Amino acid sequence: MIFNGDPTSCLLGYDISSYATDPLHEEKIADILNYIGEMDSPEKIDTYIQNETIGSPITGSMIYNSANKYKVDARLMMAIMELDSRFGTAGIAIGTLNPGNVGNNDAGETHTYRSWDEGVEAVAKWLDNHRVSTIELEEENIQDEEDIENVENTEEENKDESFSGENEEIIEEKEEISDSTT
Repeated sequence: MIFNGDPTSCLLGYDISSYATDPLHEEKIADILNYIGEMDSPEKIDTYIQNETIGSPITGSMIYNSANKYKVDARLMMAIMELDSRFGTAGIAIGTLNPGNVGNNDAGETHTYRSWDEGVEAVAKWLDNHRVSTIELEEENIQDEEDIENVENTEEENKDESFSGENEEIIEEKEEISDSTT
């Protein structure tokens, strides 16, 4: 799916292009997503976090529950928190309990949460507010369908033209044979 001309700005149905100022942020998130397997239980999420980061305060239950509450993709939440704070073990997130750095900016403004659970939920809520709308997806699908239909129609027209050209040649040959036998 391509959004705004950048194939990585829209990942898993979310427009994350405004999430961070790093021009490679979306690409880095996409790379992490390629590595993360299926994350359909708090235990699987815990295992992933423990394998990637030692001593993370973030738990699989925090991510799993927030993802379910907001009906967002847990893997995308994980990729954001892994990139932005190594699951709460690096950077400003340590003191702000903000593993996704939600609301933080380059001007030095930071947002502090009362708990890690609240900070994890902020990532889910942010994603929930940045879904690619159904209308945009439908328009993109319609455009894709129209493009496919145009290609198919062009191919059919080309077949018809080449078939009719072959028929005309056969008819001319038959006429020549017929003329020569009479």
